[in-house]
Amino acid sequence: RSCAGVSRPALAWMLNSSSVTTRTASPTRSGLHRWSEILGCGGLAVTIQRRTVFEVLSGRRDHPTADQVYDAVRGRLPGLSRTTVYRVLETLVDAGFARKVHHTAGVARFDPMTGRHHHLACDRCGRVEEIGEHYITPVADRVAADLGFTIDDARMDFYGLCADCRAT
Repeated sequence: RSCAGVSRPALAWMLNSSSVTTRTASPTRSGLHRWSEILGCGGLAVTIQRRTVFEVLSGRRDHPTADQVYDAVRGRLPGLSRTTVYRVLETLVDAGFARKVHHTAGVARFDPMTGRHHHLACDRCGRVEEIGEHYITPVADRVAADLGFTIDDARMDFYGLCADCRAT
């Protein structure tokens, strides 16, 4: 493998472009091999704890909390502590391999998709769902035109009540 001169953002992009972070199924064996290779290029040791936490995180679509990841991992690695799961998640975020989605309820949620995308977060039930870029592009285009700003990246999270919570 060749890692020379590859930045962590580039490694995260490679990771998100690979089959590892599909939202439809658990990571594939070849995808996990690719992730392990990219993680190693990022200067992080590939440990069973990191691999298992990432497998669980990348196989979920619900933007889980650290406790939800811990509950899912605990069955696979019974001796793993909650603290270790928290540290692994923070390491993945710091390295650019996951994103922390802050919620007004104070509970952070985690997302293995670090590329450009946006969220709706329900203040009552805590559900987080992704929204398409097509909703945000007109806003970004207007800001760029009005303020003369070149936008390289944007992440927007909207907070309120989901349709289910509004109905009750």
